[in-house]
Amino acid sequence: TEEQIEQVHAIREEFFKTAKPSFFDGFLPALQEFQRAGGKVVVVTLSPVEMVMDHYESATDFRPDLVYGGDPDPLKVKPNPFPITDALAKLNLHAAHAAV
Repeated sequence: TEEQIEQVHAIREEFFKTAKPSFFDGFLPALQEFQRAGGKVVVVTLSPVEMVMDHYESATDFRPDLVYGGDPDPLKVKPNPFPITDALAKLNLHAAHAAV
């Protein structure tokens, strides 16, 4: 329900005010190398975009190419395919060349 979604967002926001989970060992270097080699990195999450970017900025100089998240429109967030199809269009990529 809409009320449950709001509760989840409130809990997540409160958590991120006091804690920042760490990235898995080797995750950020792998993304950086992939991006340096010409790959595009897109983050699709239910968390607000600002929260995601703050998480990356507090841990590293790496930045994803695109971040989708926190949109109140349920048709624009996962599990809806919109973030993927929109990212493919914005990055001028064919689905056959993407790993999701």
